[in-house]
Amino acid sequence: MGGLSIIVGAVALVPAALAVALRSRVPAAVTGVLAHVAGTGFLVAAASSDRAAPYTTWLLLKWANGSISPLSQLAFWPYHAGLRGKLWIQRRRSAEPLFNNVTPKLFIGGWPEGANWLPPGQPSVIDVTCELPRTHDNRYLCLPCWDTQGRQQQQQHTQEAVA
Repeated sequence: MGGLSIIVGAVALVPAALAVALRSRVPAAVTGVLAHVAGTGFLVAAASSDRAAPYTTWLLLKWANGSISPLSQLAFWPYHAGLRGKLWIQRRRSAEPLFNNVTPKLFIGGWPEGANWLPPGQPSVIDVTCELPRTHDNRYLCLPCWDTQGRQQQQQHTQEAVA
């Protein structure tokens, strides 16, 4: 099982346990929200597992232009909010650079929160996330995959994007 599946599944246990433990003591709406948060986490954990990941990158409705459907943002708000919160904290607490220079014209790095987070010189961007939106206007190719998973047939697309 991939690292993302384990982490998201474990985190989803907290609201699930709270929904069960508090169901008779809190309004039904609170239990419903907790159940939705837990259900979202369990669904993402299952979808991003090693076995399912190659077939479920469409689940979060990320389009080829890098935008994420409003329907996905609404349905999966607990996952989107949790991931964005984690990245926000990580970026501000970590000394790790957002990108590294591999060759004179090739950088590898994390998700840029905006165009100002990209390397200098208007680089082309190959986006391999299925859960984070495009945040810039640079040349762009989306090859969505789950975090901790890889794509099998991206070499030709990669060469086209950086050409």
